[in-house]
Amino acid sequence: MIFRYLAMLSGLGIALLNLFDPIHQGVTRWFMVICGLLIFSSHLKFILDKKSKTTDNQKKNY
Repeated sequence: MIFRYLAMLSGLGIALLNLFDPIHQGVTRWFMVICGLLIFSSHLKFILDKKSKTTDNQKKNY
């Protein structure tokens, strides 16, 4: 699970780095920003889905 958090933070880092301090220029810059945001959102979705499943399982046990 810790790797999901690290991947989520690295995706956000890639997006913010290329947004505010562009290493690449033009289309490549925006491609890197979009890919970073996709990495961030996919890992965030996975983490939130997993937490909601564990919460649902705990409610069923009571």
